Amino acid sequence: QVIQMSPLLYQVTCQIDGSRDPDAIAGLVSAELGRTMTGDQVRYLITTKLLPLGIVADQDAPARLPKASPLLALRARGTLLPERAACAAGTLLRPLFRPPVIVAVVACVAAVDYWLFAAHGLGSGLQQVLRDPVGLLAVFGLTLVSAAFHECGHAAGCRYGGARPGVVGVGIYLVWPSFFTNVTDSYRLSRAGRLRTDLGGLYFNLIFILALAGIYSVTSAGILLVVIAVTHLEMLEQLLPFV
Repeated sequence: QVIQMSPLLYQVTCQIDGSRDPDAIAGLVSAELGRTMTGDQVRYLITTKLLPLGIVADQDAPARLPKASPLLALRARGTLLPERAACAAGTLLRPLFRPPVIVAVVACVAAVDYWLFAAHGLGSGLQQVLRDPVGLLAVFGLTLVSAAFHECGHAAGCRYGGARPGVVGVGIYLVWPSFFTNVTDSYRLSRAGRLRTDLGGLYFNLIFILALAGIYSVTSAGILLVVIAVTHLEMLEQLLPFV
């Protein structure tokens, strides 16, 4: 879990190596922060702050360390792809981030959207879902597939920039299933690399829309058009900066 620390606590923690005494740590922290600290102050911080958090361990450390349980945390986590498999999938899908491919995907999705929302409409697909309620389960299932493929976009964007993605997993966020990809390693990339990683999921949603459009051209299954519309709403929801 992540622990947020003040600059003072962070510097004290960085200087603890198991061999320095509190006075030596105080001297190093004083030089780093430009303020005077004493060994007694360092002992106080270790005893009252770092030991209870489990950052420093000795014979007085609590048997069970505190664990944060925020309201908006992801519950019931599970792993879909371990780190090695996620990295392999990202490497395999990495060519989709080449500029000509991106331009082609965006242009094709724009054409599909114009045809669907301006020319054809969603009427037939909605009627099909209303006539056969089982179609709602199909819409839900394909929406979950879209969300999982969305995470592959983060992994592929991370690999394209030269970083290594971590696990791809799933959990319950509030009341609905939510997928996630560990892309911590992308923080060492440039701003463009980080942005590519962040937007990679939305880009793969566009690819998923094209795949649905291709299947519809063969099967004429109106329910796929509903899934395309729902995927657009899912993409908008990803951009909302609140729950």
